[in-house]
Amino acid sequence: MTHEPGTAARPGRRVLLVVLSLLLAASVALLVVRTLQHRDVEAPPGGGYGTSAERAEIAEVAEQFALNVGTYGPDDLKDGTMPDYQRRVGTLLTTKFRATFEEQVKAVEAIVAQSKLQVKAKVNAVGVASVDGDSATAFVAWETTGRYDKGGYGDPRQTRSKVELVRIKGEWRVDDFTPVTGEEAK
Repeated sequence: MTHEPGTAARPGRRVLLVVLSLLLAASVALLVVRTLQHRDVEAPPGGGYGTSAERAEIAEVAEQFALNVGTYGPDDLKDGTMPDYQRRVGTLLTTKFRATFEEQVKAVEAIVAQSKLQVKAKVNAVGVASVDGDSATAFVAWETTGRYDKGGYGDPRQTRSKVELVRIKGEWRVDDFTPVTGEEAK
């Protein structure tokens, strides 16, 4: 076999070119994946959605608030009030919202004392709608079931609520709470 000068090296160059092209494509793909993985961590404060860690913390506080505010009963009563319930919920609230909550809880305490109402909450979903520096908005889809005295639990009441949070000394606290669907919103 005879080859023209310079043609014997071409198959080797093609293989090298293919290998280098594949390495370049893999490097670009890796760069894109790494950039997408770390974009939340590098997002500037007030970027609208916050970091993934901030969103997780906000979602956790909103979920705990719904669970705590929606779970109470005769076991919480002590001398006609529910101090443990107030403490459970109060630790998640701003000072301003805690004052509002403490006024509203008096009606709940009276109903629980009179009718032995037991209510349990279950959170179905939490979504963080926005994060703006030291304030955030989350939406919680949750349900409560209740029973009077020793009776059976009734059908669940579905609710979706808007939870406004603020960051105080590095901790997220609930600053407002508004039902946006369900019986409470009517």
